[in-house]
Amino acid sequence: MNPVKTDQSWRGVDQLDKKDIMDGERFRIKWMDNSITEELIKLDNSSYMVSDMGHPWEIQVRKAYIDINYKGAKAKLYLAENQKILCERI
Repeated sequence: MNPVKTDQSWRGVDQLDKKDIMDGERFRIKWMDNSITEELIKLDNSSYMVSDMGHPWEIQVRKAYIDINYKGAKAKLYLAENQKILCERI
């Protein structure tokens, strides 16, 4: 099991074991209390424009998250933002 990381190139795509994470994948997740659950992964897709020597480029961003219920409220937990959460593909 390894943490999810964001590709450090120009893409901004979350990866597990250097492979892009796809929407709808199932992961086994080891939480900080050592419990393990199976979760459906979702992606937030967005893009932004950058300029390189006057030429515009669209940069795609894909952030992996899971839906959680926190104190009765729905929330998104972004996996790359907490390196203590370990994951593996199922």
